[in-house]
Amino acid sequence: MSTPSIKVGQGNWGIKTGNLLGYANTDKKFVARDFTVGRLLNTATRVNASGNIEGVLANVPRIDYFGGQASLLVEPSAQNLALRSAELDNAVWTNALWGNWSNATATSSTTIAPDGSTNAEELTFTAGTSSRLQRITGIAASTTYTFSMYVMGKEGNNYQNGIFLRIATGFNNALVATSAATGRVDSTVSNTAWTRYSVTFTTPSSGVNEFNVGITVANSGTNPNATMICWGAQLETGSVSTSYIPTTTGSVTRNADVISLTGVAGLIGQTEGTIYAEVDFRTLGKSAASRVIELTDGTNANRIIIAFGNDTQLITRVTTATVEQASFATTVAFGVLKIAFAYSSLGCVLYVNSTNAQSNASATIPATNQVNLGFAGASLSSHLNDRIRAVSIYQTRLPNTTTDGSPSLQSITTL
Repeated sequence: MSTPSIKVGQGNWGIKTGNLLGYANTDKKFVARDFTVGRLLNTATRVNASGNIEGVLANVPRIDYFGGQASLLVEPSAQNLALRSAELDNAVWTNALWGNWSNATATSSTTIAPDGSTNAEELTFTAGTSSRLQRITGIAASTTYTFSMYVMGKEGNNYQNGIFLRIATGFNNALVATSAATGRVDSTVSNTAWTRYSVTFTTPSSGVNEFNVGITVANSGTNPNATMICWGAQLETGSVSTSYIPTTTGSVTRNADVISLTGVAGLIGQTEGTIYAEVDFRTLGKSAASRVIELTDGTNANRIIIAFGNDTQLITRVTTATVEQASFATTVAFGVLKIAFAYSSLGCVLYVNSTNAQSNASATIPATNQVNLGFAGASLSSHLNDRIRAVSIYQTRLPNTTTDGSPSLQSITTL
């Protein structure tokens, strides 16, 4: 069958509380099939069709328009440790460890913030070194953190340096970051567009219990009272800036997205088949085996996966009764990836953006009955931390190429 038995996305997204609508090919016509969606609490956000960040209700899939095209955003759980994330005029942002540094002045801005409101703050920095900092306590040693904030310059200002992240390893024991490698971002700040700047750092192995995060301009040049507009501070564990989590008086946790379709053995090719996925690949530093899609029987013993490993490694794998039948690792670049992974007893083959990447000669195919999008089902882990544009499942192993215009691995992956 050269028509997919299950398809999701491709610009045609249907959502409701607790479900993402996919489409199954039944009796040669597509009918809606509900992927269950689990994500507790109303703390998740997305970029809507107007380009604004907005909140999404619990258990509602996040159809995200970051980059301009509707995609399914799937992320792990994350916690924003920075308080008053959109209130830089609050006293919590003047609680610095370094008493000899003056704090930048924060005032309300009329500039539209990334969420469409006017609750951004203007920070005016004095000559020399000036900061707007927040003390974060309860910090773990030998732990990787990422701090991020949306920033835009104000017209008429000049900037020699951009955003710095200042880190301390304990009260009155300041460790000032001196390079990007140790926790600083130097950048020219745009006067016309919001940019989310981020920096990732690892705390020392001992002597750490608190530090400062915030915005600093050093040596502001010919305009000593440089002003930047800031919004959406976020401090989270890990090496990736995830979607914005608003906070007020306390830290806030966003729960993981869990999206799956069960009981569909009759729609999955059991002896041969093809999985297609289109992914908007943007996030470096993923955890090992971050899933794009997984066909499984609910265990790790029997599964067929498309995933990302660390950095820019694409992984495709077939496992039957815990034995790997095929395992491909391919280096890919950031951008839109169209991926097709075909499997049968005669072997498996991987195509990426119309190119035959890898293949093998034989495989024993596992029986599967479940489709997981963006996470590993058996462990509720390995979340994608990125966006899926489309998924299709075929019950046949599509040919590598065709000459009659019918679908092939090459044609469905051509950008």
